[in-house]
Order: sequence, then C-alpha cells, then structure tokens
Amino acid sequence: MKIFLGIITLVMLSTAQAQDLKFGDLNYFLKSGQINAGADLSIGNESMRREGTGDVRINGYFTDAKLGYGIMDQLNAFIKLQYLYAVDTEISGGSGSFDTTGFQNPEFGGQFRVLNQADAGINFDLAAVVGLQVLERNAGSFSPQHDGDLPNPDYSTRGEPRNTLELNGRLGKKWNIANEFSILAGLVYHQEGDYEDQKTDGTATIESSIDLKSGVYYQYCPVDELRMGLGLTGIYVGEADGNNGDGVKETATSHLDLKLSFDAKYLINEGFIVKFMMNQERRGDFEFETTSGDLSVEKRKSFNYGLGLDLLF
Repeated sequence: MKIFLGIITLVMLSTAQAQDLKFGDLNYFLKSGQINAGADLSIGNESMRREGTGDVRINGYFTDAKLGYGIMDQLNAFIKLQYLYAVDTEISGGSGSFDTTGFQNPEFGGQFRVLNQADAGINFDLAAVVGLQVLERNAGSFSPQHDGDLPNPDYSTRGEPRNTLELNGRLGKKWNIANEFSILAGLVYHQEGDYEDQKTDGTATIESSIDLKSGVYYQYCPVDELRMGLGLTGIYVGEADGNNGDGVKETATSHLDLKLSFDAKYLINEGFIVKFMMNQERRGDFEFETTSGDLSVEKRKSFNYGLGLDLLF
C-alpha cells in the first residue's frame, strides 16, 4: 500500500513539474519585475520574378534586438528594434543593384495572460503590437542607382513604410516535461503611409490595408538544457492600393505567404540562452494592377538563418 501511494505521489509531482514553465519554454511568461533582453543576427535572402524587371534577389544582414519587462505576473511590455546592414537588391545578370542600410520602424507592445495553465489547464494570451514610422523613409532604386534606408516595398516584404497595429491571441500548453505547443491568430492593420521613391524623386503612397495572421508552433525538450521548435505561420496579405512617385495608381492584389521555421535553444544557465534560428518562406503570386496594365509577381521565396542570445534578469 505504501509503495502504491508512493507511486501515485510521484506521478502527481511529475505532472506538476511538467506544467512548471521555465525560461526558454514556448509558453513562458515574464513574472513581475523580470527583464528579458535579447539580440539576433541573421543572414537572409529573398527572391522573386517581377514582370518588366526580371529576377530580383535580395541578400543582407539583419540585427533584431528586444527588451521585455514584466509589469505584473499577468502583464508584459516590450520594445523591438531592427537594423539592416548592406542589404543588396539586384537584378539577375548584374544589370542593376542598390544597397539598403538603416533602422526600421520600432515596435512597441504588450501581452496579457488571461488564463494560466497552472490554474485553468491552458495558457491564453492577448497581445497588441504597434509599429511606428519615426523616420522619413527612402527606398533605393536601380535606375538611377540610389541606395536607401528602406527595403523597396516593390521587391521586399521586410520594408514597412507605414504605421501598423497588430492584435492577436495565443493559446498554448506545456502538457508534459518534454512537449508543448501554441496556436496564434490575429490581424494586422496598416495605416496609410508614404516614402521617398528615389527612382522618380517623388513621394510614393501605400493606402491602408489589413492582413490576417495565423500560426501553429511546437517545441520539444529532449534534455533540460536543450529545446527544439518547429513553427508554421501563414499571413493572408490584404489588397493594398497606392501610387508610385510619379503618381501612377497601382493595386497589389491579395495573396498568401507561408513561413516554416526551426529553432534550437541551449540553456547555458537559468537566465542565459544561445539559439540557432532558420526559416524558409514560400510566398504567393500576386499582381500589381496599374492604369497602364498589370504586372505579375511570381516565384517569391525567402530563406534566413542566424544566431541569437536571450538573457533573463
């Protein structure tokens, strides 16, 4: 009888331990007063075939930094910054190229943990993220050749010249000591914005639009120090009207972009993580509809990999 009770007690303790979220877990949430600082350095490329331009390739270096703070056990706030260095956009065959270097729009946000798996059996978070255009943006051009500080929105998804607001909800759980998941759903509102089009030496405008976002993520912990994760994110990019620097009206039709991601985290100690990230994107075809005709954009894809650090104070 004592052996049976001991086994029951051990099982109950193991279950409680499996539900204990630790730094590095997919569903971890900062506790009151905790600070999370991190930085990622990645190498990325994008490619596409644009009618009238040809095959376009984009290669460069991307630095992402973040700082999070636990205001309360149920409320976190954060800020994110991204810096692009020597991001080269070129037409296949060497017929034109330009570089992009500079800070992108900073992001500010907050997360509220509505449900906690320790009490409700599952984690449920609501989040809001605001991206602000705080600097005048200049997009590079092939001809005449001009470098810029904004990836040209005609060729890249990394450049965002508009203010944005993302609202999302995330549902997840660590169901035992080795396995956990989360599911994300949300929308992103892009406010009308403009940037300097150096090809025409004029101001280009992109009107407001809405994207829909969803994702499913899984993380496996084979040993206490190592975590490996897989994720699939889909973004339905809404139709967006606008005009280029010459005032020619154009519409980018809606399409679906998919991203498959992998990451591996190694815990040096309870507050220090080093990680490897990699993702592959397959992006949907779409068209630029203009008053002078339609231009197709096809064979869109992206690949990125890099290293990062995460610190908990």
